[in-house]
Amino acid sequence: MNNSLRLDDFGDGIKKVFFAFIAVSPDNINHDEEISFKNANKRLLIRKKLPHDSFKNTSEIELKKLMVRTFFFSLQHVPFLNIENFRIKDFLQAAEDLFLKNGWLEKIEIA
Repeated sequence: MNNSLRLDDFGDGIKKVFFAFIAVSPDNINHDEEISFKNANKRLLIRKKLPHDSFKNTSEIELKKLMVRTFFFSLQHVPFLNIENFRIKDFLQAAEDLFLKNGWLEKIEIA
């Protein structure tokens, strides 16, 4: 993804995106999810939980698809952070196009 989507193409409001997947058991309460933005260094941090079973009972391609879906749907919350000088809608569209093209995400049709 780093080679296909350049943050600079969407403005200078975000310089780095850090996305961490946390493999946890369902009863784990020690690792919180987070979506935050630090304006001082223009860093977007997204930390999301994935079920621990996903990592041991899933094929590599299905795991990649789960991770991409989690990443993509997490990005849907970024507009609420009101990040200046970043075209988040354009970035979301470019990310969706990339994920669809690579078969990592399936188009969701809303009736």
